[in-house]
Amino acid sequence: MVGEVRGQGLVAAIEFVASKAPMTAFAPSEKIASRIARRSMDLGVITRALPAGDSISFSPPFVITEEEIDTIVKTVHRAVDDVMKEIGR
Repeated sequence: MVGEVRGQGLVAAIEFVASKAPMTAFAPSEKIASRIARRSMDLGVITRALPAGDSISFSPPFVITEEEIDTIVKTVHRAVDDVMKEIGR
């Protein structure tokens, strides 16, 4: 469901799509990015849904450790999996 990962330095975003080929967005009513951001927060990782499209962003502090980055990645992966299960994917 990941259409694109983009960023520079520690500022990054993940865009979610309903289909990669052809690239198809989720219906706006599904609010996928908001749901993933909310689930991530429930699991202890702060992200934010961006206003355009189904993307979430990250802006961790410059003093973040590799271990903390691994935790963020694992937690957001779980949040994505949880939301995809909710919508039947």
